Amino acid sequence: MKLVVLTLLASSSLAAAVDFVREVRPILQKHCYSCHGEKKQKSGLRLDIKAAAF
Repeated sequence: MKLVVLTLLASSSLAAAVDFVREVRPILQKHCYSCHGEKKQKSGLRLDIKAAAF
């Protein structure tokens, strides 16, 4: 899972036209928030809040 997040972060710095809210957040919501969201934070990783994710 960390690899996915790191890949998204690395690719977003290379592609200037990525819209996080429209393109990235839906992927995180679908695949990550159930284990790393408001109610549950496996391994202490929370991805639904920007400050906690970075």
